[in-house]
Order: sequence, then structure tokens, then C-alpha cells
Amino acid sequence: MAVFQKTLNVICEKLSYVSMAVCFFMMIMTTVDVILRKVSARGINGSYELTEIGMVALVFCAMAFLQMKRGQVRVDMFVAFLPARGRHFLEGAVLLVSTVVVLFMAYAAYLQISQQLAMKLTTSLLHIPVYPFVVITCVGLLLYAVGLFANALEEFVKCAVGDVLIESAPDGGERG
Repeated sequence: MAVFQKTLNVICEKLSYVSMAVCFFMMIMTTVDVILRKVSARGINGSYELTEIGMVALVFCAMAFLQMKRGQVRVDMFVAFLPARGRHFLEGAVLLVSTVVVLFMAYAAYLQISQQLAMKLTTSLLHIPVYPFVVITCVGLLLYAVGLFANALEEFVKCAVGDVLIESAPDGGERG
């Protein structure tokens, strides 16, 4: 399990670099576009479309990394009062349900790939094919689902074995 977690962390980290690069590109493009609009009353053609498709890569390449780092916002005011095993079981159950939901989303994205490819759907101004970004969505969702499932298994193991060496804090963090 540790080798799997480490491999998944490496893959998600590499994918997060793609997300960071896209974010950087979008920031530079938007800045240049605004400056050009102020200076010459004409901006970058297709900057809105590039931002739209860039957001797909930005979000879906970062979701799995965020899950592996447990970076999502959590509201745990109800589970904070549960004993450690109850918290771990509930967290594992929620992560398992989330895995199923995200897998349905990935399957829906997978079905869209062939439709987008068959229809030869492109953006309206720059005529960039849409299907590669649906592929990015599908891959990102699959990695996110794998991360959710790995974290669910981890929580169930903590529930079964107990926190022998690590005691979980009520805020979801860990104390040593």
C-alpha cells in the first residue's frame, strides 16, 4: 500500500506542475490582454477561449494532488465529538461515497470524448478541438477517484487498527 501511495503521490505531483504551468500562462496572457486593451484598444484574439479551456486543465490536473495532500476544506463540527475510530469510519465512508460519485463523473466524461471527437467540436473563435480537454477532465477525475479510494482505505485501516502511533486531532490534523 505504501508503494501505491508513493506512486500516486508522484503522479499527482507531476500533474500539478501542469496545472501550475497553465495557471502561470493564463495569468501572463490575461495581464498582457488587459494591457493591450488599455494601450491599443485591441486585446489578444481568443484570450477568453484560452482562459476557458485553460481552466479545465488547471482544475482537473490539480484535484487529485489536492486530495493526496488532504487540502480540501472540511467542516468537522459534528465528527469532532466522535471517538477516533468513529471519526475514521465516518471519514472512510464519506470518501468511499465520494469515490463512487467521482467515478460516475469520470464515466460521463469518458462517454463525452467519443461524442466530441465524432462531432469534431471546436471552440468558436480559435477552432481548437474540445475533445483533448475532455480527456484531461476524464484523466483528472480518474486520478481524483483513485486518491479518494486510497484515502478511504487508509481511514478504514486506522479505524480497524486504531491510532497506535498517531493520534488524530479533532480538526482532522495529526498530532505526534
